[in-house]
Amino acid sequence: MFGELIESNLNPDQTGREKHSYRLALPFFWMTIMRRAPCLFWLLCLLWLTGCASMTPQPSATATALLEAQLSAMPAKAEQPKVYGLSIAGYAWPEVFGNEARHASATLATRYGAEDAQVLLSNDPGDRERYPQANLDTLERALRGIGARMDPQRDVLMLYMVSHGQQDGSVLLKQPGRAGEALSPTWLKTTLGKAGIKYVMLAVSACFSGSFVNAFLYDPDALVLSASRSDRVSFGCSVRDDYTFFGKALLVDQDTRHLDWPALFLTVSDKVAAREKEIGEKIGSVPQIHFGNALQDHLLQAGLRPGK
Repeated sequence: MFGELIESNLNPDQTGREKHSYRLALPFFWMTIMRRAPCLFWLLCLLWLTGCASMTPQPSATATALLEAQLSAMPAKAEQPKVYGLSIAGYAWPEVFGNEARHASATLATRYGAEDAQVLLSNDPGDRERYPQANLDTLERALRGIGARMDPQRDVLMLYMVSHGQQDGSVLLKQPGRAGEALSPTWLKTTLGKAGIKYVMLAVSACFSGSFVNAFLYDPDALVLSASRSDRVSFGCSVRDDYTFFGKALLVDQDTRHLDWPALFLTVSDKVAAREKEIGEKIGSVPQIHFGNALQDHLLQAGLRPGK
């Protein structure tokens, strides 16, 4: 809630996985409260720490069982080109992250026919008994499991992530009762490749999420939408919000049954800018897009549109 873990000193270990060390930082929202109302800030800290004392991490066995249940419900291989879905609520608090990830999952099911071919990872404490919590291990296993069921030359993965973001471009995965992990664009791109997943449609709602667009900028098989530029914060992750500004504009306010992604992106950007203007924000988030040519052609040829 208050403290985020900032990734530093990346060094690969003997397995090739990045090792992370962390320093404590504060999300932009809470930095503002601390500066303007320090007494309120420390009172909220005390209340939050009291609540956290009763939170226990999801056991690894539970996470494994919940993930396997979702993966086993997927068809081994679809007869026609198919959309597979993966939605991630990265941070335990506030509830906006879990709510938005669940809405993204429902959208994938109803608009893209992924009801039997998707995984939801959530660090929302309210989802603890229903969905595996999101960390690098469960995400890697989810991608491997999905990749094993996809036809890499035909099927498409739609991946939606919502969380707090860091200035280095990574997204935070923070479970109740456990230290946070940093999900970097490089880690995600590498893990997708190892899972054998070729065609990817990725949306990231987090501060500084333009780094994911930058990471896939020369990938012809990817579509990436981000809530902000790589050097800008995004908005809508407070206790008052049901959705982030970007998530609401993309998932709630749009009719994507007849989808033109570049046109949709322009509409989303306009809606986000209008909402930021309403709250008096002078420095906008500036959402970003990359749409690879090969994926554009593939979507047309395969007929993978909403409702298909």
